[in-house]
Amino acid sequence: MLDVLAKDGRAAVPELAVVTGWSQSTVRRRIEELRGTGVLYFDVDIDPALYGFACEAVLWLSVAPAALGAVAEALAGHAEVAYAAAVTGPSNMMAIVVVRDADALYDYLAVRVGALPGVRGAETALVTRHVKRAGALLSPRRALSRPSGPPAGGPAPSPGPPC
Repeated sequence: MLDVLAKDGRAAVPELAVVTGWSQSTVRRRIEELRGTGVLYFDVDIDPALYGFACEAVLWLSVAPAALGAVAEALAGHAEVAYAAAVTGPSNMMAIVVVRDADALYDYLAVRVGALPGVRGAETALVTRHVKRAGALLSPRRALSRPSGPPAGGPAPSPGPPC
């Protein structure tokens, strides 16, 4: 059942009953048990480009150690930040940022990140193509090629940011 749900979280109870050999009521009960214990949860993964946010970047920040907590808290409150974490290495904070375009990325870096006390430097890497998103299982054909039109059953993968 979990394998089917990992491939398609929209799988219906009747389909899961066929795959598992259980009755539909047993499938419903099992799903509720797994959800109740936190083993199973549903997470929506939406392509930001569908909402006009076509530019994604990874920021590697060098932050003064005493300012790590404050910078992390500030980043967590920024609408542009999809993910942030303290890391080890030459940079000690990283963030994934999603914005509308290159101008918005520039403004975010210059105004919002630049104003954070304790940020000593930043490196920016634009995301040019997704091979896998959190939770999304993409077939190798969809992840590594550019189909001419939308694949059956869904929209075409994002062609990458206009940054």
